[in-house]
This record gives sequence, C-alpha cells and structure tokens, in this order.
Amino acid sequence: MTIRTPFDFGPAGPDGELKVSPVPEGGTALGDHTYYFARRFHFSDGNYTLTIAADDGASLWIGTTQLTSRIIGSCTLAGGPSSAFVNIPQGDYRLDVLLQNIPASPAYFTLVIKKGEDVVYTSDKTDWLLDDVAISDDDLPVAADYRFGLPMFTTLPNWKQGVTERLTWLTDILSSETAAEQRRSVRRNARRQFEANFLRQRHERDRLDTFFSGIGAAEFMFPMWHEAVRMEDGIDMEGSGVRFPDGELQYREFYKGDLVFVNKGDPADYDILQVGDVDYTNNRFTWAFPPPRAWPIGTRIYPMRAARMITPPRMSNITDTVSAATLQFDLSEPYKVTASWGNVVGGQPFFPFVADRATNIDSEYSRKFFTIDNDSGVPVTLDHGRYTTILTQASFRLFGRIKATQLRQWLQAARGQAMHFFMPTFMQDIEPVGDIQQGAQEVVIRPQGFYEYMLRPQPTRIQLSFQLRTGTNIYANITNVSPIYKTDPDGSVSTPLVTVAEMLSLDVALPEIDMSEVKRVSFVTEARFNQDAFELHHNTNQQAAVDVTLTFRQAFNPRVGTPA
Repeated sequence: MTIRTPFDFGPAGPDGELKVSPVPEGGTALGDHTYYFARRFHFSDGNYTLTIAADDGASLWIGTTQLTSRIIGSCTLAGGPSSAFVNIPQGDYRLDVLLQNIPASPAYFTLVIKKGEDVVYTSDKTDWLLDDVAISDDDLPVAADYRFGLPMFTTLPNWKQGVTERLTWLTDILSSETAAEQRRSVRRNARRQFEANFLRQRHERDRLDTFFSGIGAAEFMFPMWHEAVRMEDGIDMEGSGVRFPDGELQYREFYKGDLVFVNKGDPADYDILQVGDVDYTNNRFTWAFPPPRAWPIGTRIYPMRAARMITPPRMSNITDTVSAATLQFDLSEPYKVTASWGNVVGGQPFFPFVADRATNIDSEYSRKFFTIDNDSGVPVTLDHGRYTTILTQASFRLFGRIKATQLRQWLQAARGQAMHFFMPTFMQDIEPVGDIQQGAQEVVIRPQGFYEYMLRPQPTRIQLSFQLRTGTNIYANITNVSPIYKTDPDGSVSTPLVTVAEMLSLDVALPEIDMSEVKRVSFVTEARFNQDAFELHHNTNQQAAVDVTLTFRQAFNPRVGTPA
C-alpha cells in the first residue's frame, strides 16, 4: 500500500487525546499486521513525559532521522499505557509509532506529551503519515516552524536608557598556592539576555499588563531592537528582499530562516516575515515567501529570537493610565557568533580595543601570600605566589557594526575567563628622557624605582610596547635595570647616592624613535578576563554604539599548558 493519512476518533481521553487508527471508527484492521505511523515534531529544550496507549500493542520511537531513532516506550492493551521520561534538546525530531494488531480487530494508539505539568501535545491525525512499511525521511514533510505559533512581543522599548545585552559564560578555575591556574570551560557558548525599559500609556500600557499576566514562563518571540533596519524604499509584495550598504550584512544578525518583525511603530500593526537566502557577496537577503502586503518608506525590520521571562517583570504605575516597566528576556535560541581573536601578535592573541579615557581605569594589586599568626608572636608571612596579580577595570565605547561584531567574536574566543591573551596597560608606564638612536638596546628613563622596588622580576612589568602615533607598535623585553646616579663636577658619584635616571637593557635593538612621535610607552601583560558575564549597553537601534565595562586579571600563569 501507499503512504496515506490515518483516521482519528473519540471519545477523547483525559487530556483530550484522540485515537489515531489505520481504519475509520468501527472498522477492522488487518490481523497479524504492523502499521507504521510517523510525523515530525519540534521540541524546545527540556524534560518531557511521553505516554502512549494502544490496541493491541505499540512502540514509540524518537530521533532526528530514521537511522538515529531509538525506542523510548512500548505498551499493550492488556498492560495499559506506558510513560517515558526523556530529556530532549531543542530541535526538530521525527516520532514513529509501530502499531501491531494481532487478531483482525479495531486498532489505534493515543499519545500525550507533557513538559512538566503542562500538556504540549495530544494525539489526533494531524501531520501523521501511515504506511505498511517504514516511512523514510524523504517522505516526511518538514515540520511546521513552531515559532510562527508563539506569541509575539511587539512593544518597542524606551531608548532613553538604551538596551542592555548580557552574555554569560561559565568557567571552572582551579588555583594553586603559587597562583598557577587550570581553567575549564563549563559553558562553551554564552547564555544571552536582554533588558529594556518601557514607558507606555493607556491601551499600550494595558497591552504590557496583559502580556505580563498571560505569558508567565512560556516561550515567545521578541525583536532584537538594536538590530533595527530602516527600509529606505519600503517593502513591496514581490518578495525581492532587503539590500544592505556594502559589507554591512555580514555584521548583522539576519540569518537564513530567521523570523523578521516588520513594524512602523504601532504594536498592534505588524507582519512576521522569514529570511530566505542570504547573499553576503551582494549584501542582500531574500524573503522565504512574499510579504502579504506592502509597507511604506520608513518601516523598520528587526530579526526575532525566541525568549522567556525568567526574571519576573517589574512595573511602576505612575498614574492610572501611565506605567514604566523593566523587562529581562532570556533567549532560548542558541547564541550564534564565530570565535575570532582577529588581532594576533607573535602568535599570541593581543587585545585590540582602546579604553575610553573619558572614564577611569581602576587597578587593584594583589599577591598570593599566607600569614601564620599564633596571636602571641610576630606574624610570619609566606610569599608562595612571588608574582603580583593586577585586576584592572576599564570601560570601552565601540562605534559601528564592525567593532561591535569584533567584540562579540573576541568574547566568544575568550569564552569568559577560560582563555588567556596579551594586552597593554593603556597607561604611560615609563618616560624615556630622550630620543632613541637606531640600533640602541638601552633606554634611559626617568627614575621610577625599578632598581629599588623590583625585588624580583615581575612578568607583568617586563614587556614594553612603544605605541607610535602612526598606529605602529614596537615591542621589547626588559632584561636588566641599572641605576644612574648623580655625579659631582669632577665626574665622581655624589654621596649620598641620588638616582637621577634608570637604564633599561632590552632584548632587541630598537629602530630610531623620535619621542615626539610616541603616543605612550606601556607595559604588555599576559591576562584573562576576570568575569564570565558581560554587559553590552546598546545606545541606539540604527547605528551600533556599544558601551561595555571589562575586568582583566593581569598575571603570569606559571602552569604549562593551554586552557581547555
């Protein structure tokens, strides 16, 4: 026989499930025969209970393909329903029911799927296919995109406070008494959250109240407001798609299959379209299906993502018709970004972003030492670490989609605290007293206590970066420090000793450097982020302007090996 649509009939079960059968109600199915039922089903990530009952017997299978399907439950008429508790990652799956009819008699199965206490599916014939042999993957139609069935959050935020995006990784760090570290990424891809403020009145305020009251922890779709695109030519019904300025599309979050929110300000008047093919070479994408209507010039489009409200929303009712609200959206879709260090110096990743000097750069110096104190004698201090760790916090303001994307790629490459890199201190750390001659391997600097205070070499204060105003950087390592003392007119060293300068010996010969062309001379340190959670504050929706505050742990890690 051929693939066909099964029948369904009641009475409905306790959860409203119908009996799905190879024959109409009251009909007789073939005896000693196996019927094959199959359909596609979308699951969001979570734990599910699948309960199947059958006459005469049935087995339930699940998998992404026919070859990867596995049996998760079986039942018989005599034995009653069977339940399977299964953890299912988000995605599209095929469900198969193998229904066995022993004597020629009525035959059917019922299926109920619950997520926690919520019923997410009760059986009927919709989308099921029936055959007398196993149904191949090619014969199963693609599952309907579940996202079109989710509620759509359409209210736009108040941009006065901007929109905050949070990216959170998770790192397990083991640290020894000498400050050596072993780091392990527990979460290789970040969790993503958005927070925004809303100020609405009358029916738009009521719309927010209804959304908060009704949605709860259910999944919904929301537009990523910071990715708004203003349609200079509007949207036509030909399905021609969207063209971006040269090179911009690759830095946007419009991907094939994404849903797109189309709106001109009214939260009740919108369309949901879907991205078709994406052409980065020609900076355009097409629509998966033609728009149902035309939209005028000035219409904005936003890529959409599935999300939940894990944190309860807050609303401040200013008057009986005006309210201000703060919402946090936790995305339930995977975070898509390609890891890339981008800037590599000497085979090592080098932090490429420039700190915003309109804000302070704060540093905290610490040492891994232990104090033995018996409360009666002088405390004894043991300096096992030997090296100083410097925690530095700096703010950054990035303009443009390219810089914002580079930051995302850098954060993904670092995976929070997991991976190390090198970075400058952003400070004028030494002050040479004159120009540097071609081939010199010594630099004379104003006295800053190198010879006196550096009781042992500190890895965070060895490598120098001469940052020229042309954008060129010259790197060198300090190998030795010598004091230069004040001398008497006869050339002898004055007493008492007075240090007037210090001479730094370097491991490389320097080119000729005119100090008027030097922006600053900074130390370069090995570092990692001292945070797994990052907040990107979006100031606008059309052009990217992102503020972020980063905390670094600048320290030498004596452990040999690369973080996992």
